[in-house]
Amino acid sequence: MMNSKKIMLIFGLISGGISIILHFIQYYFNFQISVIERIIFVVLPVFFTIFAVFFGIYFSKKTEFSQMLKIGLGISLIGAIITAVYYVLFLKYGAPAGYLEHSMEMQLAQIQQQQPDISSEELSQIKMQMKESQTLMMQFNMTLIKNVFFGFFISLGSSAILKIIKKNKL
Repeated sequence: MMNSKKIMLIFGLISGGISIILHFIQYYFNFQISVIERIIFVVLPVFFTIFAVFFGIYFSKKTEFSQMLKIGLGISLIGAIITAVYYVLFLKYGAPAGYLEHSMEMQLAQIQQQQPDISSEELSQIKMQMKESQTLMMQFNMTLIKNVFFGFFISLGSSAILKIIKKNKL
């Protein structure tokens, strides 16, 4: 039987590694933000995080809800840190000049398509907010917070499901 720290590390590495691989594929093949690609590159990392957290908790063989939640959060945190560090390193050293600006322009064009009656003041305000969030520290923090936030709810749900399964011996 593996201890909790080893399980958190292994499944956290799986979760973070899969997120990195999917980002690399998205960047390498120059995918834009269409509906199908959103499904692939937004839903799949969430699915793999659910997979990693669920099976990490399952393989830990813990029966207390708090211990199960702790393991799930540990997996999510390790995966989030790996993903956030990769993303910052990618932005600093791997991304071509203007990568974030290009992404921002694509998002603004998409906003204009979805809301053709948006005023230029509102659009410039959105652009200003996007520029403020383009610093590496902000990208790191947003990636980390987003992943840990979703990881908490994934851990909560997985722990509850496994607790019910173990209680009913299904």
